[in-house]
Amino acid sequence: MSETIIATITDVGFDKPHKKVRAACTLKTFEAARDRGITVVAVDAGSPPEYIEQMKRRNVTVIPQRVPGMGSAQRQALQAAKDLTSPSASIVWTESEKYPLIPLLSDSIAIRNHDQYDLVMFKRNSLASYPPEQAMSYNLISLATRYLLNIENDFGWGPTILSSRAIDYYTSYESLYGDSWDAIHCPKLHIMKDGLPWTILPIAYEHPPEQTVVETGMTMFMKRIEQAQQLVGSISKEVERIGLCGANIQFNGGKI
Repeated sequence: MSETIIATITDVGFDKPHKKVRAACTLKTFEAARDRGITVVAVDAGSPPEYIEQMKRRNVTVIPQRVPGMGSAQRQALQAAKDLTSPSASIVWTESEKYPLIPLLSDSIAIRNHDQYDLVMFKRNSLASYPPEQAMSYNLISLATRYLLNIENDFGWGPTILSSRAIDYYTSYESLYGDSWDAIHCPKLHIMKDGLPWTILPIAYEHPPEQTVVETGMTMFMKRIEQAQQLVGSISKEVERIGLCGANIQFNGGKI
């Protein structure tokens, strides 16, 4: 049983330049995890068979997606990761193309293990390596969640480190907001509301430069607007629905 496992989802295509780049970045992620002895489980929504074989050659456990949709895939991946590890494991959620993250995980995992946090979020030191429209969308999400939660944060960034019991908050999440980006962010609000130990750790993450090149400009512009709108809207409504506010949040970590 692995004490650290990465959970992710894949749906690889090659019909557009940015998809080809993400496919190559994903394999780099899996290679970096393999080289560090980290187990990876990926729920796949329909990548080509030859690409799935490439994932498997990098020691990835690939599981076909059962129920369509982004939120469904995330929940399936996190449950699979929990099933493959012991109750004390650190379970890392990340999007599959973020290969620069993998070498940076060890210190944060050590903190999670030592202090027994159920949720570790990250705050990137800089967004300068991102496409400008993507950086702006992240800044808008962070500003909104600072207003809502009264914490300095990087709430819209996906990667997190989770305990086994934190996974239950994700797998039991029932979306009222479309079940896309909210599925990986709204459960954090419930963890905070219930007072489980959580923290925010700084991280010197740099976005893959090859992604920045192909995703700068109108190619992904509208997706970034949609992402910010969907996520801020869902977080705002969920904060109100569950009665969470900055005044009743206990920040356990003291890191930010």
